[in-house]
Amino acid sequence: MTRTRLITVVLILSAMTVLCKPGVPDPEPTAPTYMDNFRKIVDQPLPMIEFLQEGPLDGDLDSAALRLPEELSTAGFPVEETTPGQEIRIGGKTVPVEEHVAWKHFETTGVSTWIDLLEFESEAACRELMSRRGQWHSSATWPDSFRFFTIRSSSGRNAVAAVVRNGTRLFNFGVDIPFEILHPDDGDNTPKELAFIDEAIDSLTLLMNATARALADPHAVTWIPPAVPNEDEVRRMRTTSFVRLWSEVKANFVFLDSRPELDWERVLDLYLPRIEAARTQEEYIRVLQDCIALLRDGHTWVGGIHSYDRPLLNIEPIEGRPVVTGVGMTPEMQATGILPGMELIEVNGEPTGGSTGQPLRIILYGTSAGICTKWDFFPDGTDFVGVGIRPDLEVRRTKADVVAGADPVPAKAVEILRRTH
Repeated sequence: MTRTRLITVVLILSAMTVLCKPGVPDPEPTAPTYMDNFRKIVDQPLPMIEFLQEGPLDGDLDSAALRLPEELSTAGFPVEETTPGQEIRIGGKTVPVEEHVAWKHFETTGVSTWIDLLEFESEAACRELMSRRGQWHSSATWPDSFRFFTIRSSSGRNAVAAVVRNGTRLFNFGVDIPFEILHPDDGDNTPKELAFIDEAIDSLTLLMNATARALADPHAVTWIPPAVPNEDEVRRMRTTSFVRLWSEVKANFVFLDSRPELDWERVLDLYLPRIEAARTQEEYIRVLQDCIALLRDGHTWVGGIHSYDRPLLNIEPIEGRPVVTGVGMTPEMQATGILPGMELIEVNGEPTGGSTGQPLRIILYGTSAGICTKWDFFPDGTDFVGVGIRPDLEVRRTKADVVAGADPVPAKAVEILRRTH
């Protein structure tokens, strides 16, 4: 009934438009581009992945699996449970499954969509399966999650897919694509095919959302993000993400007291209206980045607009001097002419302080952030920040090592091993 009413309203509004503007045809919808679909597969499933990894889930996988068909049917995917074989399909690739204690497999007619819920004997066995997911793809990949669409599929099978690991559990989702997905270097899909991929990403996210609802602990007080949010939901998720980021900085950023000119309490009131006023995802992320830039700390960051080339410039102390050891592959950085081995001769700012190098990662709507310069302590309770761990044998790289691409540290280790054996 609800779906029918929505369709009726749309048709009436369309008719009113035509009556008010006779002779003016409705604009043709613009087909998404390859990059539009890439951005969408990177961004849209991320809240579902976060919930499946960190949300309160039912400890009884069998009970959760019983709820799944109803949730999927409500989302528009009538599925049936089938007996899995010996292999699992991850995107366009099949991988043998070993050491599992439970495996629930659901699919729609013709295997156009599928879901796998697996429980393994150990985290190591679950990780082993995740490690074999590799295939040609366009996507965002992390050690415990992978969302992507296939390209250059060696099996001839194409899909929009996601796989998520949570401890000993693995959740696998796929939407079959009945044609080859082309990378721009190989050619172009038709506008109709690109629109099909766009809709398949929506279907994938709906599958993940229905699964999250089925797997959620029925006794927990929690919130599951919408699969395809409307404008009001997007605005609300952006706002809560900003407040989460602001709170994490307040609780964890180690040098906040060293910024007497920065009234972090008032920053919340200063930037919240800008977050709420952001009209696009790019504008919203830029406001987050502008806010974090107030900290003037290169080890605290907000992810760029679909950029996964971090850091853009890597500088390390070599022979007592700051030397460039890596340059990002973005066009902007390549155009600077900066090369590994060059020496930094002047810096505007303040001296840096050490940290563990293990950032606090914060999942935000459509992006993520990290705080590297956070409070960390040794087991005895003393400060780690600015102190670090001192090696038993110090080995320093030279500028010549950097230019040659050599690393003397493992070479020294091999030399010591040879002497002791």
